[in-house]
Amino acid sequence: MLPCCQDPRKEGRVPVRRLAAVCCVLWLGWAGIAGGAPRFPMEAGPGVNLSGIFAQSPRDPRVWGERLVSLPTERILRAGFRVVRLPVDPEALWDGEGRLLTDRVAAVTEAVERWVRGGLVVVVDLHPYPHMVREILRGGDAAARHRRLLSSLARRLGTLREDRVVLEPLNEPFDVPAKRWSRLQEGYLRAVRAEAPRLWVGLSGARWGSLEGLLELDPPKEDRLVAGFHYYDPHPFTHQGADWGPGAWRELRDVPYPPRGTPKEALSPEVRGLLRDYASRSWGEGPHRAALDAARKWSDRTGIPVWCAEFGATASSPPADRARWLGEVRRALESLGVPWCVWEGRGTFGVLDRPREAERLRRALGVSLRGFTGGTR
Repeated sequence: MLPCCQDPRKEGRVPVRRLAAVCCVLWLGWAGIAGGAPRFPMEAGPGVNLSGIFAQSPRDPRVWGERLVSLPTERILRAGFRVVRLPVDPEALWDGEGRLLTDRVAAVTEAVERWVRGGLVVVVDLHPYPHMVREILRGGDAAARHRRLLSSLARRLGTLREDRVVLEPLNEPFDVPAKRWSRLQEGYLRAVRAEAPRLWVGLSGARWGSLEGLLELDPPKEDRLVAGFHYYDPHPFTHQGADWGPGAWRELRDVPYPPRGTPKEALSPEVRGLLRDYASRSWGEGPHRAALDAARKWSDRTGIPVWCAEFGATASSPPADRARWLGEVRRALESLGVPWCVWEGRGTFGVLDRPREAERLRRALGVSLRGFTGGTR
């Protein structure tokens, strides 16, 4: 028996309970100093989506390697981010006959491993184009290939530090009833758990992964789950000028935030209707917080932690208004204790490739952006 467990009535002995409490406090203090594991991985800190590498890019490993070279761990950390969400296009990892290209799967997992070893949390987001999302949800060969890919990735990712990796099975499901999506997602979870029982899995709701879709989700009763949602309200502002999706987005230009003035007569009736609806609603940090509070309440009810996996506005939006929107949403999320991951590093919504907006973006996101936008803080 150890000395601390001897009779506390003896002179000079410390009561067991008191000693246990002291040890607990000391251990917790040491864990905090040493950077102990967060309650769930996304609590590590601010996050950024790194699109344009394994998704939204050429399906060419040489291009992937060139783009990864510019994103070493220390550079991401210096910019103020502690979490990266890595979109991966599943079609880039299959050959023409639906066989997994193991060298390409290895390229993804090796990038994840480098970032994890450097101190980042990495969310691997399987991010097909909409036509493939539809095929996967329909079933058949595409669904079977997707499950094989999930199993392969889980087997590799499950060997990494378990508090630093999350696998998200399918980005932005759509045109699928909530109950059916819940069943499909549970099937994905079983495929992952069979290979990596302790790997964190990122759930999402239907309706393009939106907050509304999250609220309809009936999650399984398991641990090591986190649920993500995407937040882009109001779309007429956040998606203006986007060259994909509904044609109305291309027509939207110079849309302010918050709304000011009346729609131009030269715009199509559809776009004028969108802008009138936008102008009829109240916007600001308070309304954003009220909307986002539904996610926190869902988390309280289900016991599953939530995070905002995507939020952002196109760089086509007026720069000062874009910064205002980003700042309001970021502060609303933080006030509710909801971790966040901005969309995206570089691209249409980029925050790392806009040196002229650097100071505004730094203030809006509360990070330094040092090493990307010329910042020195």
